[in-house]
Amino acid sequence: MSTLLNLLSDSLTSIGQLGVGQTISPEQGQQGLRIIQRIIAKLSTRRVMMYTIAQRPFTLTANVRDYTLGPTGTLGVGVQTRPVFVEEVRVAGVGSQQESPLTLVDPVGWAGIRDKGATNSALGLPQLVWPEYSYPNLGLHFWPIPSAAITVTLGTWELLQNFLTLFDTINLPFGYEELLFQLMAIEWAPYFDMPVSATMSQLAGDAIQSIQGINTQGLGGAFDESQRLETNPNLAVPKPTGAPAGGQ
Repeated sequence: MSTLLNLLSDSLTSIGQLGVGQTISPEQGQQGLRIIQRIIAKLSTRRVMMYTIAQRPFTLTANVRDYTLGPTGTLGVGVQTRPVFVEEVRVAGVGSQQESPLTLVDPVGWAGIRDKGATNSALGLPQLVWPEYSYPNLGLHFWPIPSAAITVTLGTWELLQNFLTLFDTINLPFGYEELLFQLMAIEWAPYFDMPVSATMSQLAGDAIQSIQGINTQGLGGAFDESQRLETNPNLAVPKPTGAPAGGQ
């Protein structure tokens, strides 16, 4: 399997900035690492780039309404990563395997609840949750407050892959390595005063559409049909130099 170093070297070679068999400099390697981290972060905010929705089960504490999820959060055992987005939340009563979906509300919906301290009976389940997108921890607020230690399962968007070193192995489904290779070539180009050619843009666009075509077939979720079947999420693939404004 390829490493990030292999991918960065290949992308530099593809734009004529590295000879075949040559090794990128330490400075280029660190620059490439920063660029790929930004690319991964951006892709991870797009629903149609998610090849799976992570399932995170937790047990709530009886009579506690508010939780935080992240590196210093209160939910879960040990250090948790902050999810990019919470797409769904399901709850099950104590000792039950039957799950019910909660309604996700925004800050306006949460503000509209008059009695935020209302509690459920011991067997009752909350009806809604407000995912508060704070940082570095994400907030989760449940209503009514459960009176028992019920189980919640979050369906979350997660970072596609967290590259920490140049020697990390690329661990992504088929198609993603090609996409990262093409996007890296596009991102490298301005550093060498190179134009982004029509071919570069086309190859990146093809790689994006191939992944979207698979992901939109395999994933349902909280969004409506038009959003789930989105084919152009505006991932900001640059137009080739010289293309007219608004051109395709």
